[in-house]
Amino acid sequence: MKIDGSFVREALVVDGSAALIRSMIQLADLFGMAVVAECVETEEQAELLRSLGCTAAQGFLYSPALPGADLAARFFMDKVA
Repeated sequence: MKIDGSFVREALVVDGSAALIRSMIQLADLFGMAVVAECVETEEQAELLRSLGCTAAQGFLYSPALPGADLAARFFMDKVA
């Protein structure tokens, strides 16, 4: 399950957002689903998500969007011809 970036962006500034994210993570866990949070842009967001039990995230904090070939070269060097 993906946690939409709108929730991540609001998590530190809107009351109740962190509790809602925690509930999403718990619900996904109940169904045996993996969770990934979108649009993580700051260390503070990443730390909050970790504290809520989120173990996977994506966003500009980790990498800007990359074309497929650049992604393969960056992460799968042994797979690039």
